[in-house]
Amino acid sequence: MLTPNRWPQNSTMTPYTVTSFRTGQLAAMSRMLARAFAEEQLWTMAFPDHARRLKQLARLFVFMLRYGLTYGKIDVTPELEGVAVWIAERHARQTPRHLARTGGLMLPFTVGLRPLLRLRMAHRKFDELQQRNAPTGCEYLLLIGVAPEARGRGLGASIVRHGLARLAARHRPGYLETQTEHNVRFFERLGFVIKERAAIPENDLPVWSMVWQP
Repeated sequence: MLTPNRWPQNSTMTPYTVTSFRTGQLAAMSRMLARAFAEEQLWTMAFPDHARRLKQLARLFVFMLRYGLTYGKIDVTPELEGVAVWIAERHARQTPRHLARTGGLMLPFTVGLRPLLRLRMAHRKFDELQQRNAPTGCEYLLLIGVAPEARGRGLGASIVRHGLARLAARHRPGYLETQTEHNVRFFERLGFVIKERAAIPENDLPVWSMVWQP
């Protein structure tokens, strides 16, 4: 699961309106996410060319948003300052069939093969953690992002709580992975608990597996 590395610890808890994502918002939201994640360690490792990183990330996030539209639920704020992508458990593992339906097979051409190869070990570790720790029938929080200029206002917490309320109404657990202790504390305040701490091979980046129960 993807989250910006540092969620502000003193965020206000002002509730925000959260709506459903529409296909016409793909381009704007992918550009926002590229800015939100551009300096995160996993992405600077995968996309070392700073001059090209924003464009490459935006193309990758178009795919991830399409995946969410096809196999899950995407929550956004009206001004497109924040987004959360939830995926049903049975679709969390991205098979060739999933990729074919959502444009993933074109990523080596649109994003580049080398960045995808650099990300391969991270995705393998995420898959392993999901298989061990994701509860049956859960929804997977694939991605949450907030525009850099909108951070510190409680927007991220509002988006996640909106999704958790939907899960609670359906009596479904939630699952995610995150990569910093700051993020762990953020999600713990929202009711998630740690299931496992691991490391991504080759770069030793930490990753936490977390579960939320209704």
